[in-house]
Amino acid sequence: MIIVSKLNAELKNLKEAHDNYEKKFGVGSLDNAISYFDPVNPDIHNIQEGIKILNDAIRSGKPLPKLSKEMQSDIIY
Repeated sequence: MIIVSKLNAELKNLKEAHDNYEKKFGVGSLDNAISYFDPVNPDIHNIQEGIKILNDAIRSGKPLPKLSKEMQSDIIY
């Protein structure tokens, strides 16, 4: 149960970082951006890395790169 609580806490922190990113770069600014964490198989370390990526982008003032249209069409959901 402790792992689930920690995972939920990190997901909340990720949501906060996501919201802060959109405040800085605009709503929808993460649409088609490179992936910053694995939403299919989230784990605590992966989520923490995603938070770091978002916070680093906010601090540097440089948004995450966008996927090209070709790369977008190659993604299988």
